[in-house]
Formats: sequence, C-alpha cells, structure tokens
Amino acid sequence: MAKPFAVQHVLELHGGHLNKPMKLACETVNGQHFTFLKKSDTGLAKALGVQSKQSPRSPFAECNLFDYLVHARNEAVDGLIRSYLMKEDIMADQVQIEIPADRRTKLFEDCKIPQVISVEMPGFVTPEGKRVEVKHIDMIATPKRNVSPCVEASPDVFEWLLHACQHTWSFENATPNKRKWASKDVPHDLPTLPYPVKYMHCDSKKIVLYVSFKTTAGGWSRKQKLLDTDLYTQDLTTQARDDAILGMASILKDYYKENHHGKQHEEGGEHQQAEDAEEEESAKEEDSEGEE
Repeated sequence: MAKPFAVQHVLELHGGHLNKPMKLACETVNGQHFTFLKKSDTGLAKALGVQSKQSPRSPFAECNLFDYLVHARNEAVDGLIRSYLMKEDIMADQVQIEIPADRRTKLFEDCKIPQVISVEMPGFVTPEGKRVEVKHIDMIATPKRNVSPCVEASPDVFEWLLHACQHTWSFENATPNKRKWASKDVPHDLPTLPYPVKYMHCDSKKIVLYVSFKTTAGGWSRKQKLLDTDLYTQDLTTQARDDAILGMASILKDYYKENHHGKQHEEGGEHQQAEDAEEEESAKEEDSEGEE
C-alpha cells in the first residue's frame, strides 16, 4: 500500500568542517528559515567539529550549548509572560512573578507570544583565546520548556555555533530574572508578618511580600505583592509604611486561605516546618529546570 505523501523544505549547509554539503531539515516562518539543533545529529556535529570521546553516537554529550540555548529561550519567553502579567496585577514585581508550570501553555497563548523571538547570548572567549561578542539569535518560541532549540539557519548563526560549541556554558547567574529567595537578613525595623506571609525582597525602593500555596495538582505556586516606596512622598512615616506592609500581608494571608490545597498549620509547628521545606525544595527544582 502506498504511504502518505510528505513534503519538507530542506536547506543545504556548506563550509565548517564539512567535506561535502549536508542537508538540513528546516522550518520556515514568514520567509525566515530555522533548523532544530539536536544532540544526536552526527552530521551537524561534524560540520561544527564536535566529537565525543565517551559517546560516539551522541557527539554533543560533552557540549552543553544546546542546553543553554533551551534555557535562554525559556527565560526570554518567561520575560514576555511576566510583562503581560504585570499589566494584570499592577502590584506585582516582574522580577518576582512566578509562572506555574501547569499554566505556562495557557499563558503562552493568552500573551500572544510571537512565533519568533530574539534571544541574547552573552559574549565568551574560546579555548584558543578568540573573543566572541554578544549575539542576538532568532529562535522559535515554544510553550513547553523541554523542546530542542530551533535557531535561524543563517551563515552567521552557524559561524557563531562553531565557536560556541567549544565554550562551557554556565547557568549560574544566567539571567537577572532568576527567583530571589527571601532574605535571611530582613531589616529589624520592618514589622513581623503573619504566617505564612514572608519577605522576599527589601531595599530602599521596594518591599516584596509573598505567600506560597499548594495547588490542586499537588505542586507549589506563589503569590506576591509589591510596595513601591517611590510612589509615596519622602515624608512617608514608619507607621504608614508598616500599615501598608501589614495591609498587603493581610491580603496575601486571605489569598492563602482561599487557594492553599493542603493542611493549614500554625507557625512554628512540626508539620508547618516540614511543609515549608517541601515548598522550598519544589521551588528550587523549578529554578534549576533546563540546567541539566
């Protein structure tokens, strides 16, 4: 029986470490060509001069560039989603806004994320000492995080990939939007918050409070409120500031009571401490997603 017909746009790649041209499957968006980067692509590995001593069948096993590209793309998409959510909640702080994994696809659609986004890659120095400057790469945005990177298939991008594959990419401080954990050194003059509200960020310009709650799916999410002290006059009294902080804390505590789908404990209890540890560990795992 005859098989269904399929038509696929194919590009031809020349140069690099290739002795002869190789064909690249591609995606086309508004006339712009893109190609997926996969660790199992031995042809691409040959073109970029990448070899693995430990795993010949997975030539990119010792190269973490593709992981970093996925991470950078996800952060760029998250940034667009945060900007959208800022419009929905004017009291939110973009740096601290959480994007629950179970809502990301819906938010991706609601925000009307463009199909193609520009992702900034930091500059670096190759092992041979060649300095490569900051590079903006067009990539196809995806609602799900664990999708292989799909980059613009252009000569300058492949030239960049040739050098970038030699570099070991660090995920530490990879983005300024990485979640900031509640400070251990909360200024002594700030009021004590009612459980389970906590301080997330405190400085001369803003004070951020948050509350963590367990969702119906069993995971953890967060709700936060921002007090922007720049919105007040320089004559803002300590009492007025404290009243504003405790007012936000009361709102967050009520939100917790309405949305937390776990046992609600009093502060300091054994069960509360165990649940706090579970929440913190879960959130840390979300932060490290895509970094392996």
